[in-house]
Amino acid sequence: MLSELSVVIPTRNRPESLMRLLEDMSKQTYPLKEIIVVDSSDKRMKMEALAEAFPSLNIQYLNSTPSVCIQRNIGVQKASSPYVFLCDDDINLPEDYVSILMKHLEEDKLGAASGLVLQKGSDGWEYSYPPSGFGRLLFAFVFQQSVWGDISCMSTRIWQKPFYKIIKWYYQGKGNSLSWAGWPLITNFQPPVFRTSVYGLGASIIKREWLINSPYDEVLDPHGIGDNYGVVMGFPYKKAVNVVCAAKAYHHQSQENRLESATTYYRRLLALDYFLKKYPRFSWWHRLWFAWSLFGNLLLFRNKPDFRHATKQALRQVIGNNNPHGRAASQGQKVLELEI
Repeated sequence: MLSELSVVIPTRNRPESLMRLLEDMSKQTYPLKEIIVVDSSDKRMKMEALAEAFPSLNIQYLNSTPSVCIQRNIGVQKASSPYVFLCDDDINLPEDYVSILMKHLEEDKLGAASGLVLQKGSDGWEYSYPPSGFGRLLFAFVFQQSVWGDISCMSTRIWQKPFYKIIKWYYQGKGNSLSWAGWPLITNFQPPVFRTSVYGLGASIIKREWLINSPYDEVLDPHGIGDNYGVVMGFPYKKAVNVVCAAKAYHHQSQENRLESATTYYRRLLALDYFLKKYPRFSWWHRLWFAWSLFGNLLLFRNKPDFRHATKQALRQVIGNNNPHGRAASQGQKVLELEI
């Protein structure tokens, strides 16, 4: 007997993207019990129009204040299935996407699975973003920054080879986990399935129980920057997300509602600092390395004044233990709009 599955889609001011996604949902080969659309758009859609456009889908339409974290939590609470398919509204899916993931979850009795989430790059659709060269890899290693790409076959000069061998050995030992500074590390994309501590959950199927016990943190900004990181930290295993390579989701990164890049970067820094202090798996040691990683970014962005300024602002708040997310959480506030 197939497990029941509820779909939760948060959306805001992207009606065309949402309609494309619902079209993909209507073609899925796996039965979907319900589609819960949680809308925070300035101009709300009509439930009747959605039902008429997609008669084969059981669509529930809810309204929310603008916050992707609040929207997802509302959808998860409303869901009536043991599994929840969390899907961003600017994702496109092949017809067998859900079937592939559910087969994997049911066979292995696991709690969280995603397909490869691809984004449009200069060379087409990409899911791996390795450092541009050995120098950039060395920089990431020294400052314990994120590495999100295969580093097994980099071109190096003769004098670099022994250092490259040591760095590869380090990342192989770490696996798909976190750097000492708390940044995501994913260097093994070996099919058919790889496990990781952190992954984008914008096209993932997760046990509802896990999401109830580890909800999205509603103190984050309306765009939910850093939201998936906070959720997986509350999952019962350190490497809880299984990425099934045969399933591919295409993230179009719709420009509606998208923040300017330096602001996004700034909010991501503060979100990570907030989670490093929130979860007991991290200590002063990780926070010290995180501050060190920001010093590295001051060097990295020496020719990008907006990013350099954002790094300085974040570093002052990190060192001064003055993170606005932490202050807001202690006061029971929600949804911060942080400016540089």
